[in-house]
Amino acid sequence: HANKLLPADLFLLGCDHETGKSTPFKIGSYLAFHPWRLVELLPAVAGCTHARGVMSQAVAEFLNWLSERS
Repeated sequence: HANKLLPADLFLLGCDHETGKSTPFKIGSYLAFHPWRLVELLPAVAGCTHARGVMSQAVAEFLNWLSERS
C-alpha cells in the first residue's frame, strides 16, 4: 500500500520505502495538519513494518495531548 502514496506523503510520514522506518513526531505533525488523511494513511502505514508501532504510539500520544487540553 505504501507505493500508492505520493512521495511527499511518504516523506512527511517519515516512512522510508526501503527500511520502513518512521518517527512519532513526523507522523503526529503530519496528522495534525492533515487529520482527514488518517483513514487513507492507515493501509499504507500497515505496509511499513516499523511504522505500524510508531503510528499507534503517535496516535496515542496525540490523543493524550488532546485529552490534556480539554
